[in-house]
Amino acid sequence: GDNSKRKELKNIFNELSMKFGDLKDYEKEHIILNNPIHHQPFIVIGEDRYYSAIFGIIPHLTINLLEDLISKDEKLREKYSNRIKSKYLEDEIERLSKINIPNAMIFRGSLWEDTLNNKNYENDLLVVIDTFALIIEAKSGKVTPPAKRGAPKRLFETLKELIEEPSEQAHRFIEHLKKNKTIHTFYNKRGEKNVVDSSKTSYYIPICITLTNLGVISSNLKKLIEAGITEKKISDLAPSISLSDLEIIFDLLPLEAEKIHYFARRREIENHLNYEGDELDLLSFYLENGFNIGEEEYNNKIMMDLILKSKEIDPYLEGIDRGAKVSKPGLEKTEWWKDILNKIAKKRPKNWLETSFILLNLTKKDQKKFEKTFQGLKKRVRTGKVEKKHNWVTFLFGPKRKNFAVIGYPYVIVDKEERNNIIMNILHSKEVKNTKGSVIIGINLNKEDYPYSILAGRLDTQLFNI
Repeated sequence: GDNSKRKELKNIFNELSMKFGDLKDYEKEHIILNNPIHHQPFIVIGEDRYYSAIFGIIPHLTINLLEDLISKDEKLREKYSNRIKSKYLEDEIERLSKINIPNAMIFRGSLWEDTLNNKNYENDLLVVIDTFALIIEAKSGKVTPPAKRGAPKRLFETLKELIEEPSEQAHRFIEHLKKNKTIHTFYNKRGEKNVVDSSKTSYYIPICITLTNLGVISSNLKKLIEAGITEKKISDLAPSISLSDLEIIFDLLPLEAEKIHYFARRREIENHLNYEGDELDLLSFYLENGFNIGEEEYNNKIMMDLILKSKEIDPYLEGIDRGAKVSKPGLEKTEWWKDILNKIAKKRPKNWLETSFILLNLTKKDQKKFEKTFQGLKKRVRTGKVEKKHNWVTFLFGPKRKNFAVIGYPYVIVDKEERNNIIMNILHSKEVKNTKGSVIIGINLNKEDYPYSILAGRLDTQLFNI
């Protein structure tokens, strides 16, 4: 409706368009690795008339198209590449973290000194919640055209910059916090103080967030090692997730515990499992089973093809983009399990995130098995058809090298001290003590509290297996 900008709009379209014959001398092999149409998706077909045969994928190209428009202005390009992009990425990660992990303490831009080598470093974002910490490094660089075409030196340098370097930064900061379990005072470049108490943190998760979507490369770091791009071990690399994928992960995993569990298990799956797929394929796989696949996780003889698994969540993502009413996919759980996790999230008792983490390590199928057995025991206790005064059901699950226990304890006793002594005996029993973590779900049958009356667990959990 504003014809005053008609000339400027035409100039923009001309920049984003080709004329017939423009590609007659273009290297054909480069079309596969660096398609020129991704930079000029329109064709000039007449005066003020433009056509595109790939209009459906233009939303995926928009950042590159906008960057192309400013690339001829050297000062603007320098300002955008070196300042605006990096600040935008860090701003967005901080904003998304505050919205989606509201109970966390979030610290940005912590400047710290490594006393071992007397060097100064900076952490982009630290997210601390309960006994967990996300160590986030942001990288706003992009894959250049020569790298896309497979120029080995440029490709290796780019991937090292976007994946290896932030992994080193994250792990370096993690080691500093682990070795110095105390209250730290870090300053950022704005002169603000970040007061971090690492004495209460047991679990650290390194993550790299990129502005560029690197596809299957960033979601399967073993390929970098196999290609000789990095000499790092898989355990030394941090999962690399694009900003757009991070938004989707936060959207589809509403509970804070689910997000933390995803990031932690996502890293373990990448370390242990052979698979093909990108980040959203992994997310869709997680929604199905929480990455709880038993011994298959450690079977090097199998390869899981997850490519196109993300098509299961596409109807939701495309639907909300168009304003349609579509049901949101979520992690598969029974109603009782959902209610337990929701109550934990609301009450946040001591070590609530570790408790939720253990409960999220059961598949929906195992949740049903446990609930059926527990309900049977509750019925027998109510009717007095049990031989012992105190009865419980122990459910062991997970692969042998990382097994957990969930115990269902229905009781009718009034004396809390007696009840607590029984709980301590259960937690210190050989069967439960040999696991990496345990949760007791206690229900007082005199009150029929729902979804539970009391939760208990060991403090010496070993949740991670990297």
